[in-house]
Amino acid sequence: MTLTVDPEAGYAAIRWFGMDPPEGLYVTHNSEVEPQVDLLTDGGTPNCFPRSAALSLGDIRKALVEFVSTGKRPVGVNWEWFDRL
Repeated sequence: MTLTVDPEAGYAAIRWFGMDPPEGLYVTHNSEVEPQVDLLTDGGTPNCFPRSAALSLGDIRKALVEFVSTGKRPVGVNWEWFDRL
């Protein structure tokens, strides 16, 4: 799991890489609004999450609490398959 946060904008995104089939590479998905915020996938590269991956900090917090409780990809947020690292 990779987490990127922009506290000033109030958005964050999660990248999930599952090791067990049918898992793969996923990012959070915001089906309601596409915020105009660029969230880096890795601080060492200029690559960004798709803007549709940005969720409110509250939603991200709930997903992290769920992950800590289960150790699995959170089901309390939407995900989309992500084909680029």
